[in-house]
Amino acid sequence: MAAGDPSTGRSRFASDPAPLPRRSVQPGSGAPVADIPEPRCFSRQTFLQLVLLSVIIVGQNITSRASDNRAEMTYKDAEATFYEAQQIQDHLQAQDDAISSILDKLLKLEAARTQA
Repeated sequence: MAAGDPSTGRSRFASDPAPLPRRSVQPGSGAPVADIPEPRCFSRQTFLQLVLLSVIIVGQNITSRASDNRAEMTYKDAEATFYEAQQIQDHLQAQDDAISSILDKLLKLEAARTQA
């Protein structure tokens, strides 16, 4: 960001405060050497961060709802599959019972035939 007219120390915009002078931490003082950013950069960064944060939160909410819907559909599919598998098992058990009954009758007829 341009600070405006360096000779007057005024900002380009009337509403912007005059920029603070930049100071550096002296080497050897234990602190890293860095420039102190201008305060209005913080306010712009904060505004940008808040806007982006709300966008991220909305995106996460949408993703979460979609994930919940997928999980619900997966559960319903698994429940339907379980129900069908249970019906197949019941049908197979009924067939096994019928075959066993027929086999018992055949064995009785065969035994009666051999006695006669």
